[in-house]
Amino acid sequence: MRETLQRLGALFRATPKVSDAAGFAFLMGAESARIANKATIEYCRARTGVFFYALSEEKLFQDALEVSRWEAFAAVLQDVFILGEGVLRDHAVGRRDALADGLEFAFRREIERWPIPAHRTDWEDVLEAFPRRLRQSQLAEPKAPDVIAKMGGAVVWSVLPLHERYKNLDRDVVIGNLGFQLLALAEQIHREVELAPVARDITTWAGARSDSQPAD
Repeated sequence: MRETLQRLGALFRATPKVSDAAGFAFLMGAESARIANKATIEYCRARTGVFFYALSEEKLFQDALEVSRWEAFAAVLQDVFILGEGVLRDHAVGRRDALADGLEFAFRREIERWPIPAHRTDWEDVLEAFPRRLRQSQLAEPKAPDVIAKMGGAVVWSVLPLHERYKNLDRDVVIGNLGFQLLALAEQIHREVELAPVARDITTWAGARSDSQPAD
């Protein structure tokens, strides 16, 4: 038994950590998608109970849920990158502007990884808003995950595809859940990411244009 546990431990320790900008950006995008889907689909399932399966067969609800998922993804992605900047900041001393530039590119890279959803023509409003929010966040100490989640969580709540009378009392619950997810993600980043190499690599993305791709 002890030998088996030792082998399992060695296996987990052998899992490579994220050590470059491309891997970090992908992690941020993948976790944002997971959190956004959890925040929308699972909320609707829990709130409607046994009626969810019948509701999910309705085209009107399917379309509304699709809109909700994409808008939630864009909102959560912003929160996740704000969180990421706060975690990486101490490893980019003297390079704060370059860190922000690189993260702006990484953010655009992740949101443009997917086709434009049917209800939108582009993501320009999001792509314009995020750099302003990122630069503003750099003016103060990194915020706690539950504080960061207040902005994204409010958006997620607002786009949930249920009537106001069903979700009206759940705003704080939705925001609180997102805060919990961001807290777990912060712990995951510390476990799975080599922060100094990633911060250094992201600063090399500074000034990159949306029609160019830094080396993976």
